[in-house]
Amino acid sequence: MKSEDHRDIFHHLSGKELDTACRKIVVDTDHRHMAHQVKIGKAMPDGQFEIVWDSERNISPRPFKVKHSQSNVVLKSWGQISEEAILVLSKENVVLYMSKKAADMTRFYQEQSLTEQLLQSMYLLFTSIITKQIINIRICLNRK
Repeated sequence: MKSEDHRDIFHHLSGKELDTACRKIVVDTDHRHMAHQVKIGKAMPDGQFEIVWDSERNISPRPFKVKHSQSNVVLKSWGQISEEAILVLSKENVVLYMSKKAADMTRFYQEQSLTEQLLQSMYLLFTSIITKQIINIRICLNRK
């Protein structure tokens, strides 16, 4: 390749595997990020490192978004101050966001794929809980 244009260079490197001193790295095809092996080390007094954890395989890139949409910022802020359980799913029923209360109540985790059956059972469970709470509120109001 004989180009200095960054787009040509990125296109040329896209999907390539490169041998490095840190083993093989792979340039992601969708972004300009690299998949590589991850090691966590502890610095020793002699200046060397003791490896305390090794991924033993390349970890795919998950680039962060520099700009957050206004609705995303509002959602996360609301999830931090609200007493409500907030759960946001993609069209494919993948967990995109959940408040701490939603995580505690459901034991779901970020990026988990939820089946229709699981969502239906969750809906029925929470509907019955809410109905019981409404009945309890009505009973308390009638007693006063």
